[in-house]
Amino acid sequence: MANGNTTIRELQKKHYTKENLDQFIRYMKNEESRMALLQMALEYPVFYETVSELEADENCPACLRTQAQKVVSLIQTQILSDAERSVDALQQIDALRQELTTEMKILSGYTDCMVLYEYILNRKEYDFREDSHVEKLSDQALKDRIMAYLTSDNDNQAAQLRTLEVIAQLPMRMTKQRFFQIIEDSFSIYIGSEKSTVEELAYMLRSAAGLVDVDTQGLFPDLAEVKASVGNGVVQELDSDRFEAIYVTLEQAMDRLNAYMDCVTCIQEIVNSVYVILLCGQFGLAQVTEQEHCLEILRRINNLFANENRPEIGDSLDELFVSIEGIQERLQEQLEQAEAVFGELPKEQEDIAISEGLRQLSWCIRLQSSSLFADLEPAVSEEADEVYVRQLSAALCQEYRERFHGQPKMLVRGIMANALTMLPLFVRNYEEIENYVETSLRNCTDAAEKTACTELLLQLMQKTVL
Repeated sequence: MANGNTTIRELQKKHYTKENLDQFIRYMKNEESRMALLQMALEYPVFYETVSELEADENCPACLRTQAQKVVSLIQTQILSDAERSVDALQQIDALRQELTTEMKILSGYTDCMVLYEYILNRKEYDFREDSHVEKLSDQALKDRIMAYLTSDNDNQAAQLRTLEVIAQLPMRMTKQRFFQIIEDSFSIYIGSEKSTVEELAYMLRSAAGLVDVDTQGLFPDLAEVKASVGNGVVQELDSDRFEAIYVTLEQAMDRLNAYMDCVTCIQEIVNSVYVILLCGQFGLAQVTEQEHCLEILRRINNLFANENRPEIGDSLDELFVSIEGIQERLQEQLEQAEAVFGELPKEQEDIAISEGLRQLSWCIRLQSSSLFADLEPAVSEEADEVYVRQLSAALCQEYRERFHGQPKMLVRGIMANALTMLPLFVRNYEEIENYVETSLRNCTDAAEKTACTELLLQLMQKTVL
């Protein structure tokens, strides 16, 4: 660490010599690789349990089984084996990472669909179920509780989040004209930002409305089947039996959806760590016991994977975990200091090797960030001028108009409620918020919907307070 500190101090003085940059790259690769190995050792048992549980489900998508097997194989051949690493290992891990990123996008699209169906069913629930357990409140009493809840947090960002959550659960009684105006006003905020940012917002809003064909490859056939059957069911007239059947189907599908997303996330965490080690071309130099104990954890988990019965881990790894306890936190402090220096370095260097080393470090930092699915080499995006933003928002509003045409009111309201949570808060002060809450409650004359909204709002406020 002494040499690392000396180099960091030199770079902080902007002494960007080839020698200093070369030493810094080697130092950071060492530390990034150490962190990746530690993280992998800590996460791999969770990966094993997550994959084992999902494999036991007959509906487990083939793509997730295959990707989990690829990860286990790569760890065995590229991390645990003494043999020379494969020349195409980086290409393999990059392709696997791209597959998982695509799958998470697909699952996020399914989530938007399921959330919309849940919105509709929740508000029809008390047409078919007894509601005596729901606290009966007048519009005024419920409004007072909501306003007290919204003003109880002095943190502006937290208060805005609370307001958006409340708006999503209030009865949606906004006119379409007002809704489209909010979209246009929200997009105008992004004039002058990168086109990719505005395009991502447009994609999210299209997905929220079910305007994206989420699974063209058919990777999740069980979810596609539920999307079709429940999507048709919620817009039809329901009796009690049909409601209960659809409700159960949706609940089960959402449980599987969450399990798939957990699995994809878990696999991606391991993939990112393997990617870092392969990029650095080495394990981080550390105490022999630290490295050996990490590798032993991976080795034992791979031995369990070799058993088709998937035995439980039990407490067999406890001593190994104790031996590496606290190292990750200490290493993180060192990395944060080094990464702060890295952020100030000029990335374009005359020396090709130095430039490539800095590029690899930028990838390592992204791979070990909290954004598991972030692009490693973000594309340079043009500025979104006013004409571009206006055209994009107008096209989106037209798509929404076509989506709304001929659809049941509750479906339209669900789409609007979901979309508003993705846009900047459109109520700007206490009076506007109070007026919106009051209007939403007063204009809702559907007893079942108001009961459901009351229950959801009380649950939200109680959960946040707790």
